[in-house]
Amino acid sequence: MNLENEKCFNQRILIGSISTEQLNKTIVIIGWIKRIKKLGEINFIIVGDKSGTIQVTCKDKEQIQQLTREDIVIVKAKLQRLDSVRFELINPTIKLFSKSKTPPLIIEDETDALEEVRLKYRYLDLRRRVMQKRLLLRHQFILAIRNWFNQQGFIEIETPTLSKSTPEGAQDFLVPARIRKDCFYALVQSPQIYKQLLMIAGVEKYFQIARVYRDEDSRKDRQPEHTQIDFEISFCNQKMIMNLVEKLFFSVFLDVFQIKIKKTFPVFKFSELFERFGSDKPDLRYGFEIKDFTSLFQDHQNQFTKLIEAKGIIGGIELINIELSTDKIKALRKIAKDHDVSLEVHNKNNSTLKTSIKCDEKNTLLLVANKSKKKAWTALGAIRNELKYHLDIVKPNQYSFCWVVDFPLYDFDEKTNQWISNHNIFSKPKQEWIDNFESNKNEALSEQFDLVLNGFEIGSGSIRINDTIVQKRLMNSLNIDPNKFAFLLEAYQYGAPVHGGMGLGIDRLMMILNQTDNIREVIAFPKNNHGIEVHTNAPDKIEKEEVKWWIKELVK
Repeated sequence: MNLENEKCFNQRILIGSISTEQLNKTIVIIGWIKRIKKLGEINFIIVGDKSGTIQVTCKDKEQIQQLTREDIVIVKAKLQRLDSVRFELINPTIKLFSKSKTPPLIIEDETDALEEVRLKYRYLDLRRRVMQKRLLLRHQFILAIRNWFNQQGFIEIETPTLSKSTPEGAQDFLVPARIRKDCFYALVQSPQIYKQLLMIAGVEKYFQIARVYRDEDSRKDRQPEHTQIDFEISFCNQKMIMNLVEKLFFSVFLDVFQIKIKKTFPVFKFSELFERFGSDKPDLRYGFEIKDFTSLFQDHQNQFTKLIEAKGIIGGIELINIELSTDKIKALRKIAKDHDVSLEVHNKNNSTLKTSIKCDEKNTLLLVANKSKKKAWTALGAIRNELKYHLDIVKPNQYSFCWVVDFPLYDFDEKTNQWISNHNIFSKPKQEWIDNFESNKNEALSEQFDLVLNGFEIGSGSIRINDTIVQKRLMNSLNIDPNKFAFLLEAYQYGAPVHGGMGLGIDRLMMILNQTDNIREVIAFPKNNHGIEVHTNAPDKIEKEEVKWWIKELVK
């Protein structure tokens, strides 16, 4: 690096910070060439940095002969007005600082590159202004979160990432441990145990911006590693935690996004939401509630007759003044098929129902029938959610939060034919079930609560068990060996306060706030939908000698 370049670095002005104070003065900018346009003897060069772009007007052909898109240039030129809003640089001295190959994608807000190409050349994709804005917004959001918790007397504490594999939750990512043969670390799925230990330690108010890992399939709203706002407080109840989160979001949404949301969020019971929307995370920006239509078909001979006689149920969604095209119906049928049910569509032009029920001219009735209400309503919930992608029913910048409470303590897994924990094994049963939850698995409720925004679960929390006996009872009821958590059960015996907290997903929040339905759009270096980090090709094979060494150690 020569002295002239270093001098330019010191003199450099970010394009976004240029103001009328520099008018008619010579300034220095450094950035990437975005476009070159020739008009007769004049060349117009658009140069950009992380803060913005500016037009450089150049009449000297020699200066730009070797320049192409994405070259880095140092420009020293006079600043003047281009119009009442924009500036331009004239009479420039342009120096090529770093030459670029022809980019494999268009580095503009609008690009036609496939997602796999964007992920492979992520460092180029991130040069796009829209991506730079998302990174900056994420930074500002996390900074505001930290400042808010600090002002409320919370302490940010980092908990281990390498931890112990425990028999609950999703599949662990395992890391071999050289120092202990036959042993593995697990990458934490949550700081859950550590933050509970911190409450027993007397910290009382803890938070961190935590990285957590789950070895599960990637989706548009899920990644194998993600970032969450994690917090825990002592001497609290459910309402106190919910109030705290409402204050947090009211403050941060206003400060960072200039969006004024409601100061309190509506609260719904899990059973009510499932009955009305077929989901515990409904999008409340629109209606389309699920209704039981079974009685309408009882007096008519139709394809549902045998099902009704077998105590089956027919649920549906009525779309008022809405007609669906063939393509839209096809998309909804696919959703139904994915849930192992069939969708019946009834309207004036397209009816698969052999019934005398009449549908108003512009209405559409979507029906699902099944022996299992849970199966039928779950499918209708997914169909209802899909409707927002096909109908113009939600507006930009609508943010509809809600709390979900009174979750079942247990859930029955039909694949394994076993009862499992509905949330995690540390969630406290509701007080009215504390004495007999094991014998009432299909009815017992927990102190779990979720936060939902626009149809996405963005946070989950609970009041925790702080009693050794209750914790052992819950573990035994799920066939989990309490000895695997002996360290936690012992800690409960040294004065464990009532405590609770939440984990709030930053990635999903940023996805919603950036009005995209793909979580990969708001993460700097995400995995694709196969869990592969395309630009580095991780996960990758390791050296054979390394594999042999581990196999040798494991079989000793």
